[in-house]
Amino acid sequence: ELLYNLPDYDPRHETFDVEPYMSGSEASRRWMVERGLWSQHESIASGAEFAKELWVSSSCTTEAPFCPVPENSEGDWTCVGFTRPEQNMSWCRAQGISGCTEYAENDQSPDMASCGACSCCRRKVTPDLSGLPKTCCVLFNDLLLNYTITSDLSRCVGLDQSIHADLATVGARHNVTTPPPVTCPPSPPAYVAPTPEVQAAIEWSKDRLEFAERHFAERGLARMASVETWHAEVAYTVFVDRFANGNVKNDLLNIPDFQRKELERGQTWSLPRWRHGGDLQGLRSRLTYLHDLGVTVVVLSPIFANGRGEYHGFCTSDPTSVDPGFGSAELLRDLVHEAHELGLRIVLEIQVNHACGEGMKYSTEPNVDDVGRCVDQFENSYWNSSRGERLSDRDRLPLSLGGDLPLALKHPSFFVRCGPQSRFRPDGHAFTQVGEDQSSTRQAGSLWTDDSAGQSFRFNTLDVGFQTVYVNMLKWWIGYADIDGFSVSAASQSSADFISVLSTQMRHYAKQLGKHNLFVVGELSPSKTPFAAQWLGGARSTGPLPRRLQDALDETCELYQDLSPPWSGLLAAYPAPEVDNIRAVASGAHQPRAFFGDADFGAVAMADRATLAPHSDLQATLTSFESSSMPRLLSKLGGDATGDAWRVQVGLAWSFTWYGIPTILNGVEMGFNGLCFNSSEDKLSLQAELLEQGMAPDEVDDLLEACDYTTRGERVDQGFWRQDFFAGGPLRLGAAAPGVQAQRHIGRSLMGANGPHWCEDPLVDRDNSIYQLTRALIRIRRSCSALRTDSETAAELVSGDHNQVAYWKYHGTYAPGQGPRAMFIVLQ
Repeated sequence: ELLYNLPDYDPRHETFDVEPYMSGSEASRRWMVERGLWSQHESIASGAEFAKELWVSSSCTTEAPFCPVPENSEGDWTCVGFTRPEQNMSWCRAQGISGCTEYAENDQSPDMASCGACSCCRRKVTPDLSGLPKTCCVLFNDLLLNYTITSDLSRCVGLDQSIHADLATVGARHNVTTPPPVTCPPSPPAYVAPTPEVQAAIEWSKDRLEFAERHFAERGLARMASVETWHAEVAYTVFVDRFANGNVKNDLLNIPDFQRKELERGQTWSLPRWRHGGDLQGLRSRLTYLHDLGVTVVVLSPIFANGRGEYHGFCTSDPTSVDPGFGSAELLRDLVHEAHELGLRIVLEIQVNHACGEGMKYSTEPNVDDVGRCVDQFENSYWNSSRGERLSDRDRLPLSLGGDLPLALKHPSFFVRCGPQSRFRPDGHAFTQVGEDQSSTRQAGSLWTDDSAGQSFRFNTLDVGFQTVYVNMLKWWIGYADIDGFSVSAASQSSADFISVLSTQMRHYAKQLGKHNLFVVGELSPSKTPFAAQWLGGARSTGPLPRRLQDALDETCELYQDLSPPWSGLLAAYPAPEVDNIRAVASGAHQPRAFFGDADFGAVAMADRATLAPHSDLQATLTSFESSSMPRLLSKLGGDATGDAWRVQVGLAWSFTWYGIPTILNGVEMGFNGLCFNSSEDKLSLQAELLEQGMAPDEVDDLLEACDYTTRGERVDQGFWRQDFFAGGPLRLGAAAPGVQAQRHIGRSLMGANGPHWCEDPLVDRDNSIYQLTRALIRIRRSCSALRTDSETAAELVSGDHNQVAYWKYHGTYAPGQGPRAMFIVLQ
């Protein structure tokens, strides 16, 4: 098990290379820690003459940085010789930082003089060694040459016992960094003039904005100013179709064909994928519930029109209108106004990377070679061509656009038209299986191909005309309804130049209307996204950029320099990198001490956080242990109504004491578990109940099998993850709150009449312990600003119950009246 490089005197060292290079001491330390023989506070001191490093972290641990500190000339740029077929200048530009090495094109600057005449250069990455100031005690064992580092200063003999860390001077590890002013280019790049049809769409989108602003003013409405900072807010995510049904008259207005047929026949084969009737009127009727709970931000799942009538809204057809099954633009405007009167802000979740609609299809069947050439053309254009340069139609497929899209989006140039992901097979393999060194290929597969099922079609987000029209369509909702922010789902599946333009222009437009701090965040996972930092606000400082992104930054420079913070891309990303870890601990899949104590367990989260921190606002992350895109935490555990509530409470407490904006998925406060049944006996009981309703035996068997987590795991249809939160809903599943569990019911039809007020809805059980804890956590969070920082330090348990996750939260900056300087958190 070779953990580090072979010594120079071994001839095999010339062909054996490990990244990153580890000293023998660090390799030995990791070996001992991984096998539980040492803690993170122990290491070995080498007796070799060249040994000189003894690492002490700001948490009083011995772990060395992942990348070693470059010595002497190791940090200088050196020449890269292309030794593999895929290596060329495009590859060089795309690499950026790979592992512990940075690649870049030689710009002939003095800084790169050491690279000589080479076109492609590389150098060792210098790790960030900043951290919390800390006094640590170092104990050496002179016999075994190992040592221990501890924050317990009493163990250092002869030290003054009064020494202590002054918490008032402790700085946050990841304060929001305001980038230095940028000198904007004198003039934007020149563009190829759009076609007359596209120019007409651009003018139409501008005219709509003037109408929106005029209409809002004529109604005598006042705009709600933005908050100075979003750090103190608490968010609540509403999955609109499953939250509350306030108007049964619109339940059948835009349902999919399969649901209409099943309702006519009295069947439930596709029940989890039905539209269940939740709408904006239902949400409007529950604004007072959310205000009473104590949240301050409401995030709505996608509500724009989708031609196939899907309940989740994630495949938009027309971003200029509200889906009729949810309501109307006028209803949304009135809902926002009433929310503002209660002090609630409204954020819309949007999907901007593709479109869906009846009649959208390719007129010819794409083959692998055609798809590959088309994708290569787009990726090359993204990295190497100027913004506004029109792409050739040579390798792009003819696409029928159907009848559901608005006229302004019915332009072939607005779509990539390369073909489905399944047909993009570089070197004969699925693009998701290419090596880590082929980041550009993996990126290309996610940006320039359609979904393999042929249900959605990728927008050409490089097209400047498309960017202008689509961003104006989204601005309209700010002008017309006074929306407070946007959450971009699957943000990394749109090119970074488009996300930069979208964020900058919408924030600047909102500022002109008096909303100086529009909230724009996006779904982004650095570990799964090549070049992830390019989508974030601080993208300009992330190294070599795609030419299209650089041009977009130059074009919008004066706009984002006028904003606060002066960032061009997403203000923050979600989910929080550590969410999978806390779910693993709360579910029992990992021991609590692994959350901080297991380096391998936390490695991905730490790497993601290191990517996000310098280029985004961690404290604006939507932090939630549950989301509509993952199974309910309790779904894997059987959902015992009496024994599992504590797991949800631990997840909630983590959300409210970690960095970011605590975010509650609707139903979490009721302990929703997404389960049809929680035992074999319960399954038999439900089976009998469904048969008594008149369902056919094979229909019942199919439904119960479809929601059986013990056999299907995460392959359970996502509709079961999104159970109904209103009396009369056809999919009222289990919960850890006994009162809500008692209301479990699976039905064959939608509501026939409007339901009760939320005060009387039996699914809204405000006496259960999870709801009570949620309200308490909101009050605690509001009172203790130390909880809102992104600075924490793990606390090590010396003795006692190990079923704990414990950590300190510190003020980054402290002033009198801010509450306690630090908070000690124990999740047990």
